[in-house]
Amino acid sequence: MKDITKIYIVVASSLMLLVTMIYQGVYAYFEAEVIHAGVRNTSIATKNLKDLQIIDGTTSSSNLMVPGESVTQTFQVKNENDMSVCFNLNWENVVNTFVNTNDLRVSLNDGTSNTILTLNTFPTTSATLASGMKINASTTSNYTLTVTYVETKADQTGDMGKKFSGRITGEIVECPANEVTLAKLQKLNPDIKLNESMNDQTGVCPTYDPITKTIQVTAGEENASLLCEAEDDFGTTYYYRGNVTNNYVSFAGFIWRIVRINGDGSIRLIYDGTTAYANIKEGGSESDGTNRQIGTRAFNPSMEDNAYLGYMYKGVNQSSYAATFDVMNNKNASSSYIKGDATTSGSIDYWYANNIDIAIPSSTKKYSDYVSLDSIFCNDKNISETTPDGYTNDGYAKQATSYRWHHGPWLTVESGQQQPRFTCVNTQGTVDSKNDAFSVSATGNGALTYPVALITTDEAVTAGGYSLTTSHYLRTGSGYWTMSAHVFNGSYAWSGYVSSSGIPGFSSLTNAPDGIRPVLSLKPDVVFSLGDGTMNHPFVVKTD
Repeated sequence: MKDITKIYIVVASSLMLLVTMIYQGVYAYFEAEVIHAGVRNTSIATKNLKDLQIIDGTTSSSNLMVPGESVTQTFQVKNENDMSVCFNLNWENVVNTFVNTNDLRVSLNDGTSNTILTLNTFPTTSATLASGMKINASTTSNYTLTVTYVETKADQTGDMGKKFSGRITGEIVECPANEVTLAKLQKLNPDIKLNESMNDQTGVCPTYDPITKTIQVTAGEENASLLCEAEDDFGTTYYYRGNVTNNYVSFAGFIWRIVRINGDGSIRLIYDGTTAYANIKEGGSESDGTNRQIGTRAFNPSMEDNAYLGYMYKGVNQSSYAATFDVMNNKNASSSYIKGDATTSGSIDYWYANNIDIAIPSSTKKYSDYVSLDSIFCNDKNISETTPDGYTNDGYAKQATSYRWHHGPWLTVESGQQQPRFTCVNTQGTVDSKNDAFSVSATGNGALTYPVALITTDEAVTAGGYSLTTSHYLRTGSGYWTMSAHVFNGSYAWSGYVSSSGIPGFSSLTNAPDGIRPVLSLKPDVVFSLGDGTMNHPFVVKTD
């Protein structure tokens, strides 16, 4: 027995490949070295553990590898202790000279072909491959690492002569919390905490008004890490607020942040990059903001009509609000430029179709099988009860119209101050009350093709954003869109966004530099099999 615990990786053979890419008669070659021997030492106080052994197994290799093919490495983890042990797998001595790093995808499966994780890029520097792995007492577990050279049907000749290589090492770590289901998370409330920092013991959660179903936000939130309670269209929802550091999720090869646990038990996630980034408050760099979004895009290519405030809309230059925005049956409705479709490169639907609605390696399922079809995304176009001078508030064509979020919580009551809410009901009367509640299923308007959209200004405010510079977990250092309508001033339309300083506000619809951070909800029965939700040990969605 030793106080110092370590993992040995005993290698039977290294994996070296000469790979050929065929593209219009052009041949490109690169070398692949996936696993080498490596040892890392770490210590866990008060525990005396025998060393784990990670033993190299068989290698599937070929002298010729073309786009679309994969190379695999199997290995075993052996635990001779009389107790369960947790460990991380890490990439070290990484070399990746590929220009198109997205052409190399990595997956790790267990012995029953359950996908533990998928990375959409082979790393370019030392990084964690998998964290919070667990092996039972006196057990040997099997794992398969697969690296796939993706066929993109584009010119990949820029990778001629490139190579990737890496060493996998391991370290024994403290075990995270037990396996967590989303249904269990949904039952959390301010008195039942995820951990000490997640419990509001000081009364700093905003007051919730059950009559108006609004959250009485009066300031931003920088320091506290809170799980607060309100209502949404399904029931009680629990939303994360402030400098939250344990709401990281790994899913489909990307890192996400939990925004809130919906009333139906599903869990709302916002895209946060291909690797985990620290909150600004925790030393994160504002220059990382562009890496925490899928790109930038105008909300719509034009802004000279109320219609362009719609995530989808019926038509421009119409003679009524209903003729402009009634999309309940999705007949002859136009998608916004930012929504797009599966063929519109750079749009949200295109990204979802090519990154989520795809097959999971070594599985019969898609990542989209784990995404809730009942999720509602609120493109709130309720017209403000306050009518500024010179406004008609008719909500169509070029009629100057002040929408609900034109008067955010940062204004005075006299100016028509509004408070955030999670219910999504259109109260205009000329359209169905569900018209703003974008969804795939009949839970909302049923107008979406894919269950993905954007965060709302309501969610950004409740997460901690307000009128001053803040460091809540949704602040990234770059501005990005929300899907809440703000104002059409008679000439131009403005929609919601979160500034680089974390302040919710509004931006002109044609402002292409604003970022896109997709939002989706995982099904209530999805299981988080690994991690504790922190940056270095995110919850990992179990896919099988």
